[in-house]
Amino acid sequence: LSWTCSERVVGDPERTTRGLIEPTIAELNDGSILMVMRGSNDAVPEWPAHKWMSLSKDGGDTWTKAEPWTYEDGDAFYSPSAGSQLLPLSNGKLYWIGNICEENPRRNRPRYPIIIGEVDQDSGQLIRESVTTLDDRQSGESERMTLSNFHAREDRENGNILVFLPRF
Repeated sequence: LSWTCSERVVGDPERTTRGLIEPTIAELNDGSILMVMRGSNDAVPEWPAHKWMSLSKDGGDTWTKAEPWTYEDGDAFYSPSAGSQLLPLSNGKLYWIGNICEENPRRNRPRYPIIIGEVDQDSGQLIRESVTTLDDRQSGESERMTLSNFHAREDRENGNILVFLPRF
């Protein structure tokens, strides 16, 4: 095998602290690659916390400037500094699993609820109406509950999505 390094995708230090990390990638309908990354507002918690996206139209050699990832209508959503996963399925659909918050997170928290939503494979944006909560903090559980260290895959036998999610 022969490897080359792609252009770096760098977070704007005036919009996200600690850079952009833990990317997840998937191919879209036009062959471009969508990359969704974890950002952070750790050092400046009043900044809006988002997932960040970049696109490549040349197989990953070059990437667009990283911008907050949005719903297909252009509205940004809040997401804590936590990993996420793009999951292409054999039925042709593409899903994203991660944390979305109603209010601006403070640093890495809260890391609940964990949601799943379909990605529009033409625009690369999250389809708002498809967002469904998989799990959430329950009454009596700590505010430090973490629903973000997971792995998902498709069951090859029946097409179901399996999410392995420890409750920390």
